[in-house]
Amino acid sequence: SRLFFRLRCHRNPGSGQHRIHIKPAVPPRSGRTAVKLTATVSDCMTREEKTEMNITRWVARPLVVAALSLGFCAAAIAEVPAVGTQAPDFRLQDQNGDWHTLDQYEGQWVALYFYPKNDTPGCTTEACNFRDNIFAFRERDAIILGVSLDDVESHQEFAEKYSLPFSLLSDGKGEVADRYGVVTNLGVVKFAKRQSFLIAPDGRIAKHYEKVDPDTHSQEILADLIAFQDENPG
Repeated sequence: SRLFFRLRCHRNPGSGQHRIHIKPAVPPRSGRTAVKLTATVSDCMTREEKTEMNITRWVARPLVVAALSLGFCAAAIAEVPAVGTQAPDFRLQDQNGDWHTLDQYEGQWVALYFYPKNDTPGCTTEACNFRDNIFAFRERDAIILGVSLDDVESHQEFAEKYSLPFSLLSDGKGEVADRYGVVTNLGVVKFAKRQSFLIAPDGRIAKHYEKVDPDTHSQEILADLIAFQDENPG
């Protein structure tokens, strides 16, 4: 049988959380079980962004099978690596098709920021603020790397549109986001949470930013970078 589902994602202005509602787009046939699933997402979008889409899923059984097919019983999400531990390495392509690994930046500070989607209001604000502070980061010999699940072509369009002077890495399968514990996988929707990591020259995580305000985040990381470097000159 075929069930038609409607997914709606909206933001709670008070808590800043996003809630995903999934329910049948049409009433179920006689003898079928209606499915209504709800999940809270920490950071799918920002401000007043709202997304609605129709989803078609093939299911063989009612409620339990529908939940499984929608990915709500997926494998456990990896934990966020602790501050002071070695940051997980990666090998990803940027908007120009060039490959990047964390190891190649040994000896430099790295601002590694994950974000949900190219060219959405919050992600654009965050990226443009990093762009506007690029010279301050370079003066501190720090690298900015943005990561999302968008593909290389999408990154190229986003970088060109806003003249972004740093690398945007394509984590198409979400494997790197998962290693850092910041992937949200709802089965029908998968994206990176808006979280960041400041990585020290020895490859260890100096700070994890779980709560990110796109309007001030670049300046927040820059202030912490300056403080860390002043505490440990040279």
